[in-house]
Amino acid sequence: MLPQKFLEKHQIELTREELALCRMATAIMAHSIDPFHDSSHVHRMLGYLDEFIQTDEFRRIAHTINLKVLFIAILWHDCWRADKDAKHCISLLWQTLYEGMGASRYFSKVAKRAHLDKNLRAAVKYAIKRHSRFQLFPIRTVEAKILRLVDTLDMFNPDRTYLLKRKYFLEQPINPSIYRAGKIGLRLFGKKNPKAIHDFEWAQKISDLRAMYVSYGYQVLEEYKKLCDLLSEQQSKEFEQHLNYLRERYLNNPDPLPESIYAFAPHTLEHQT
Repeated sequence: MLPQKFLEKHQIELTREELALCRMATAIMAHSIDPFHDSSHVHRMLGYLDEFIQTDEFRRIAHTINLKVLFIAILWHDCWRADKDAKHCISLLWQTLYEGMGASRYFSKVAKRAHLDKNLRAAVKYAIKRHSRFQLFPIRTVEAKILRLVDTLDMFNPDRTYLLKRKYFLEQPINPSIYRAGKIGLRLFGKKNPKAIHDFEWAQKISDLRAMYVSYGYQVLEEYKKLCDLLSEQQSKEFEQHLNYLRERYLNNPDPLPESIYAFAPHTLEHQT
């Protein structure tokens, strides 16, 4: 869902300063070099939030939620990563571990220059800081919990997976470092759901999605590893044949993921190379 449509549908009014800040985030994400954290990721998160808002569960807690805080946090939570693209294990680990701190500090610095209301800035900063995978303390605010919820749900979107496959099977050279980073990524994000996810009944579907997604991810990684092995063995003919086969399989005719994933993750892309 586009930001403007979300604002109109849920009657969220922004001041001139708030609107300018949101437009800045939209521009940053539109030029992201990381296919896993770009505008389409933000739009899907707003779509998931819109879906959650329509549930009875949300209506019961709606009076405790500041949608403006949540909206701005969704737009800004990955802006810090827009100019970063992990190409090896060390950079992936660093970005993952520092994500919450780096993203919240970046937002706070920009928001302060934009003269955003102090209380609003603090609430958004907290939600962004607590959306990262690794947390030492319980999450206090409901906005932070929901941000983490919709961010986690988008991990299993078929379009997001397609963008990664297009990047690493088509747009970039085959590199063993990518395989190692991929394995670490699946180990980090393939574990049990963050505790905050279990605060909402609506989020229980994530548990089943996670198991299917991780299994599919390891399948794709093994195909990538085979390419790395053929490359290291200098079997150029076999390498080209297998690479073309994978491009046809994953890009021109993408494998269907389990139907339950599609049910919760509608497509937003045209699958064209």
